[in-house]
Amino acid sequence: GAIREPWQLYPVYVLLGIGFALCGSVPVGAIMTRWFVARRARAMSLSMTGVSLGGMLLVPWMTALVQSDGLQATVGVLAVLLVVVVLPLTAFVLRFDPVDHGLQADGVKGEGAPPGAFAARAHDVQHRLWRRREVLRTRTFWMLAASFGLLLFCQVAFLMHQLAYLREPLGPAVAALAVSATAGSSMVARLVVGVFADRVRKRELGVALFVLQAAALVIFTQATTPFGLFAGAILMGVTIGNIFMLQSLLVAELFGLPSFATVLGVLQLFTQIASGLGPLALGILYEQLGGYEPALWWLVVLALLAAGVLSRVQAPRTIAS
Repeated sequence: GAIREPWQLYPVYVLLGIGFALCGSVPVGAIMTRWFVARRARAMSLSMTGVSLGGMLLVPWMTALVQSDGLQATVGVLAVLLVVVVLPLTAFVLRFDPVDHGLQADGVKGEGAPPGAFAARAHDVQHRLWRRREVLRTRTFWMLAASFGLLLFCQVAFLMHQLAYLREPLGPAVAALAVSATAGSSMVARLVVGVFADRVRKRELGVALFVLQAAALVIFTQATTPFGLFAGAILMGVTIGNIFMLQSLLVAELFGLPSFATVLGVLQLFTQIASGLGPLALGILYEQLGGYEPALWWLVVLALLAAGVLSRVQAPRTIAS
């Protein structure tokens, strides 16, 4: 709120990036994987609901505040929310590990584990300690990085261009509503998938979601009516939140609890670089190909390629030191 020169924006973004890393999916996932084993997917789906609610509620509220009171007052409100709401919850409510409080994680001994709980949740797998260099020597890690990197490249590319793409056929107001529909369907779908995700194989679930995202992109290339465009927006939302959740679930299932943050942190180093390049690449394709429709076909191909790579992911072999 105190920025007066363009150069001042860059160190502020560095601070925002550090803050995002410290309160994002890696630390949240590290907490959730320690508290929940048998019902991990359901717990993660509930914990991530706040992200979607924030997008649905805070964004329009902050946008209205910017228009009425200006940016400086608006970011002041955000700062107050962080200090008054977020910091007390983090300091006095969150607990990192149930072991520290004489408790055990949900399903750690199999009590209440749903039918179809997989061998990957066995004690020796869930408690194996992976060092970073060992992780980087596994084929499993690199296939996860390739599949999620490609998919998030496509996903973030489209989401950053979604409003611009929809504004011409729908108009600004209806296009904004379609974007909100994407966020809303993301939240609802994650809660629905969280109910049964603990009973199915995460790899196959991921492949299905990747293919659904490719289908949503195909709809956007072909739709000419508001109904078709809204259908594509809703289907895209169905995949968005679930794919982010699935990334954490697969890392926890394949690499276990003690190394979860290490593995997910390194994985996200690669996938976030890929996702950051997506909007730039789609913008270049838009200019070179003369429109969004031909550009989106490239994203369809990459999403299907990502699904193919994920379908080949296997549990990592033990790496000798």
